[in-house]
Amino acid sequence: MPTFRPFACAVLTAALPCFGWTDTARAAEITILDDHPEACNAMLSGQISEGDTDRLRRVIPPAKSAFDRAHIATRLCLDSPGGSFPEGLDLAAYIRETGISTHVAADDSCLSACALAFLGGTQFWIEDGLTRSRSRSMHAAATLGFHAPQLNVPSGQFSETVVAQAFDVAIRASAEIFGGLEDLRISRDFALSFFDVSGQEFYQIDTPDRVRELGVTITGLGPLPDRIDEARIRDLCTTAYPSMDPARYADPIAPTSFAGNWVMTQPASQRGGLVTAYLSATTAEGTLMMEACRVTRDLGRPIVLEHFRDIRTNRGTWDSLQPPTPLHLARQLGELPRTGYTRVTAALSAPIGTRLADLQSRRPGVTDARVTQATCAPIAQGYRVVRVQNFSNMRAEPGFGASVIMEVGKDREVFPVDRSLKGAAILSDACRAACRPSDHGVLTAEAMHGIQACLSSSDLWWQVRTASGTQGWMSSRFLSP
Repeated sequence: MPTFRPFACAVLTAALPCFGWTDTARAAEITILDDHPEACNAMLSGQISEGDTDRLRRVIPPAKSAFDRAHIATRLCLDSPGGSFPEGLDLAAYIRETGISTHVAADDSCLSACALAFLGGTQFWIEDGLTRSRSRSMHAAATLGFHAPQLNVPSGQFSETVVAQAFDVAIRASAEIFGGLEDLRISRDFALSFFDVSGQEFYQIDTPDRVRELGVTITGLGPLPDRIDEARIRDLCTTAYPSMDPARYADPIAPTSFAGNWVMTQPASQRGGLVTAYLSATTAEGTLMMEACRVTRDLGRPIVLEHFRDIRTNRGTWDSLQPPTPLHLARQLGELPRTGYTRVTAALSAPIGTRLADLQSRRPGVTDARVTQATCAPIAQGYRVVRVQNFSNMRAEPGFGASVIMEVGKDREVFPVDRSLKGAAILSDACRAACRPSDHGVLTAEAMHGIQACLSSSDLWWQVRTASGTQGWMSSRFLSP
């Protein structure tokens, strides 16, 4: 993505983009965190202005090799009213190239240029070489808003030349956004949506459907509906697999026409989750063709969509419009090769039109279980006992030499007594240094590896309690969110 610096600023509203104006007194503040409740390793807050990308580079420098940041969730939280659009785009490019996840925490807001920076959120993985995937998330109680570059020129305060220069910058910023859709990992339709917003309004990511449109993970969700209604089932499947959408066959002279669709309950998943199938039938030259979308929702996990073709009916002839029975369909879906696989946010189990504010958890500081922890603090609401055959011991004091209070069985859940770093006992000098990266003023890949090493060692213990109230200390190496 090319970098450019404009000549003049014609925007005075903090939430709107400012071109060419560098006010170091209003530069964003970048802080390293030790125990943020939503697993943020650093926070960028305040007005975004020229030079913030260089400041972020000094705080979170790139690794010697991108492989050094693979499988490490260095999470940058954003809380900003906006600022310089060019600087927001530069931040997005640096975040993407360095492999930094982005997040907007509960009650924080990320608007305008900040929202552009948010789009850079990336996670590196090693799968047949180095791969990059989107890694951007927001709490259900956060605010994330986009709009196009705008000019707000008070009459008589700027010369015609200055205004023309600022207008040129706005056009170039807009061109850079549309020219960098692939790098920003947004669709053209999404960009058009927020360019269509007028005045000082924002295109807010405030519904599950807009979350899906942007490709964001939602954290801090409260209880979701027990079932996915039929309208949402159809929406999920036709969005993921357009060939199943009746609207695709609206042209009466097209060779393929829509014949019918059905929603059927299927046997529960192995985890006991709800399974539903959406069938769509079309006809072409008198031949009936059926395809199916199987929707599986296991609590606490993303919704899984699977696509199958060549579904056959067991009721009437091949050309009958009667769908197969649910049992016959389930048997086919167990035998046919899968032709598509998609995962979508669990929030999409809510009815169409639901707002994120209605789905947020009422528990303060809730952390999503899928967050990869990169802090020594016990930040999650609860932890499962893992990496043992049968049980792990809860002890009266931190350390394997302390007396055993009770045996906590594998997969049982325990709950931190204090979810800050004060709730941890750090038993070695190496881990004491690694667990407080804020003391060093820089967050390197080596520092992140040091935190991960402490989490897997015998030197980090958390004070926890069981559901029945028994309280003691357990090693972090045997606990997972």
